[in-house]
Amino acid sequence: MTAEAQKLTLIQMILSLQDYQVLDKIEQLLKTNGAKTNGSAMPEVEPPLKKRKYGFAKGMTLYIAPDFDETPPGFEEYMQDPE
Repeated sequence: MTAEAQKLTLIQMILSLQDYQVLDKIEQLLKTNGAKTNGSAMPEVEPPLKKRKYGFAKGMTLYIAPDFDETPPGFEEYMQDPE
């Protein structure tokens, strides 16, 4: 069955529904998926993010602690033995 045939079958099934609880669930699904309930089933599209430039954060690190590379106390058992 093609996608278009599946869509048509789904539309026919929805049109024949008389159970309002099911219709409410369909409306909730539409809302959670970002579709508008005013007849338009197109979800809202967010604008694409701007491309980042290399080196944009250069110079932002102001301080590194002198013990940065040392193992914190209590983590010795998780470290591998340097054999």
